[in-house]
Amino acid sequence: KGKEKKKGKSLRNVAKDVGLSQSAVSTIWTKYKQHGKVVKGKRTGRRRKTSKHQDRKLKAICLENRKLTAKQMRNKWAETGVCVRTVRNRLKGMRFTSRKAQRKPSLTAKQRGKKKNQATKSALDKVMMLELSFGAVPMRFIKITG
Repeated sequence: KGKEKKKGKSLRNVAKDVGLSQSAVSTIWTKYKQHGKVVKGKRTGRRRKTSKHQDRKLKAICLENRKLTAKQMRNKWAETGVCVRTVRNRLKGMRFTSRKAQRKPSLTAKQRGKKKNQATKSALDKVMMLELSFGAVPMRFIKITG
């Protein structure tokens, strides 16, 4: 970009040729004029709590036993002194997916049906039916629970 500018091209033409915005070309050009090369700016923001070496160690712990929880991994990875959330973030960054056990139904539909049939059967066993008939009067049944 600096070479093209030296040839006498305008910032607009350079931006068009390179496929960047005019302001991006302008900042790159000013950095080039100041330092003789394009230098990355100082990084801002919070420093990482773990190093790449420590991240590799966490990966080894995870691969050793994939069923460990993040809390258990954090306890094994004790020298770093990081929170569980950081452990989860690092694992997510390494493309390890977290899973939760699916809640299973206590009974299937078939089991519920069997249970219902047994309950009605046992309830009917407890009920005693009495047949009452008086001559010309039609039969009547009376339930006696007991």
